Amino acid sequence: MQNAAEIVEALGGTVAVAKALDIAPTTVSSWKASGRIPPWRMSVIRALAEKCAVTLSNEGVLSFVQPPPTEAAQAFPEH
Repeated sequence: MQNAAEIVEALGGTVAVAKALDIAPTTVSSWKASGRIPPWRMSVIRALAEKCAVTLSNEGVLSFVQPPPTEAAQAFPEH
């Protein structure tokens, strides 16, 4: 599965995910630290991802629903 920290960040960060799921931020932080989101939480994570326009495949791979970067941004990437 995709790294839990990446999933949490894609969904708005620790506090945003915790607030959306009505759980303690420390719980979400523990997912990030362990690299795993409990399987029984995945249905609500998928619902939140849909609401945030983030697609999670069955393998957990993130696909962001946003326009591709402009050619200028590609020519001058940030360091």
